[in-house]
Amino acid sequence: MSRLYTLLRNQFCKLQHGGSHNFSSEDVAPNVEAPNVEFHPLGHWSIPVAHVDDALAVVHEDPSLTDIYAIAVGKTFLEKKDLVIAVGKWHMQRQVEYTVSRSSKSRLTVICKQNETCPFKLVASSKGGLWMVTKLEDNHTCRLDLTRNAPRKLSSRVIADLFRKRILDVGSILKPRAMIAEILREYGIEVGYSVALRARNLAIEMVYGSHDQSFAVLPAYLEILKRFNPDTVYDLETDSDDRFMYTFVALGVCRAAFSICMRPVIAIDGTHLKGKTKGILFVAVTKDGNEQCFPLAIGVGPIENDAAWTWFMERFKRAFGDRDDLVIVSDQHVSIKNAVKAVFPTAVRRLCYYHIVKNLIRAGHHVISMFKSAAFAYREEKFLKYLSMISSSRKEVYNTLLSIGVHRWARSQCPSRRYSFMTSNAAECFNAHLLWARRLPICSLIEVVRDVIEKWFDERRAKTVLRDHILIEFAYTKLYRQVEMSHQYGVRCHNAHLYKVQKNDKSFLVDLHMRTCECGEFQLDQIPCSYAAAAIRSAVHDIYDYVDLYFKQVTLCLAYHDRVRSVPSQDKWTVSSSFKVCPSKSVPQASRPKEGRYRSAGEGSSTRSRRQQVCSRCGGTSHNRKKCTAPQQIEHSQSEALGEGQRRPKRCSICREPGHSKDKCPNRVQPQI
Repeated sequence: MSRLYTLLRNQFCKLQHGGSHNFSSEDVAPNVEAPNVEFHPLGHWSIPVAHVDDALAVVHEDPSLTDIYAIAVGKTFLEKKDLVIAVGKWHMQRQVEYTVSRSSKSRLTVICKQNETCPFKLVASSKGGLWMVTKLEDNHTCRLDLTRNAPRKLSSRVIADLFRKRILDVGSILKPRAMIAEILREYGIEVGYSVALRARNLAIEMVYGSHDQSFAVLPAYLEILKRFNPDTVYDLETDSDDRFMYTFVALGVCRAAFSICMRPVIAIDGTHLKGKTKGILFVAVTKDGNEQCFPLAIGVGPIENDAAWTWFMERFKRAFGDRDDLVIVSDQHVSIKNAVKAVFPTAVRRLCYYHIVKNLIRAGHHVISMFKSAAFAYREEKFLKYLSMISSSRKEVYNTLLSIGVHRWARSQCPSRRYSFMTSNAAECFNAHLLWARRLPICSLIEVVRDVIEKWFDERRAKTVLRDHILIEFAYTKLYRQVEMSHQYGVRCHNAHLYKVQKNDKSFLVDLHMRTCECGEFQLDQIPCSYAAAAIRSAVHDIYDYVDLYFKQVTLCLAYHDRVRSVPSQDKWTVSSSFKVCPSKSVPQASRPKEGRYRSAGEGSSTRSRRQQVCSRCGGTSHNRKKCTAPQQIEHSQSEALGEGQRRPKRCSICREPGHSKDKCPNRVQPQI
């Protein structure tokens, strides 16, 4: 029995050791043990610390002792905190208040709050490194109206132990309000918001470990991640005090797929982390030929500024290179603009259409509709038409769009192909998918990203194997619509490659050799438009040959051919370095943490504009009648009757005649005595 206790204690109680300085994926050497720090990135990746009641249930012969709420003489706990949690849960179920009369390193005594009249008493002592209940007088004779209220010992740690299994549900967001409502519904106990918030953070720490422990094993985790996923590139930078500054991770399978199978367009974005140390999560994503989000790289930094974005873009260039005709789509953040200009001088930076729309929300829906038509237009004539309509409707909006630069948001004015990347929605969707994981420690966050990529690779690989067609689903659906429309057009052949396609009173020239059309859609999307489909049918060519290779099924199969490998449990790690990285300094927030999204630069305060305040006296804005400083306006006849500096005479509130008040009014009814 003592051997089992020793074995269990060695499994759950580990020591913490240290580390060193800067670290990257190029410094790898085998067969050095990792720092032995307790760490729980994911439940399936490393076994989380099991509750002591579950771990020792096999020790007791009495089956009633396996109940997590049962307390009996002889029940054993690994640590004192497990005993305190069990006592709190036991009394919470009974809705009885208790108090601790004695607490030391070797003894714990719990009595009823009404100890003068109630004989209840629980005594536990430490024996051989374990805590055991040695005495229990379970006989509450206290008054119910004095004890059956919200137990004062229902601490945040007890609540965290109740909800720790809920944290293991990947993708779930545990909110304090929901925790308060569930405790009130299940146990009839009201708890405060601050207690529930601390309980949520403690539950995350119980499952995934603390932020300090996660930073300590970060160098070892990154090295193991590269070892099990070849060609993975990572970088870790610390300051002179070994405090964390930046980290960058790009999996090898994502690097290989982007260089061969993905279009040269990426979307980058940054989002705030919600954990103890805060920080910014930088992401770079693209879309495969089937219009599915494809993560490329992530990074973590302390703040979103020029230095952080430049550091991230430099590591991205080192991992993925500088492709020809590279297009980078982002919001209007100034730091992104400066970083792209410094690191990718030949790349084309384009703005997200949706973020610009947010700036025009007060211009009216008709202006937004015209802007959308101008931004998505394929032909320059159509673009100029809607731009002139905006100029005649709202001149200030027209000037704003010109100051931004029409080549940054208009599809027809972009010198490079941006395909369907009119927004940075791919990066925004990936950030939204990681909403629940942004509260986790840094190693757990990276492991969640790796797990998401592994899941997407497995699901999409299975779908591509089952599909037996030359084109992927997105390209086939779009091409099918174009072919259906092409049956209404007339075609005239000029030579072997040049065709004139007639649609009502419009005609467009299609060059099959150069794969261009005067409508602009064929050369920008690299999928035949309806006019090109009519010309290809007239030339008796295979229309699939004119679809870009990015939209072929073989390319999609090649992109998801490799498999993302999982990281083993920490006890199997053997790494080359054992230095410790300390978390970055963070100032605790005085008020309640902000839960909502931080809006980007120029996005506006809200999609629904507030009602503007108007003064009812002078008609001005930004003040009301009481604070109005404008002179009071009176009628012309009254102004002539009153001399300069004279005031309007007071009127009686009963007869409305001037010269007296209501107290001296002759029409006033005198009270009866």
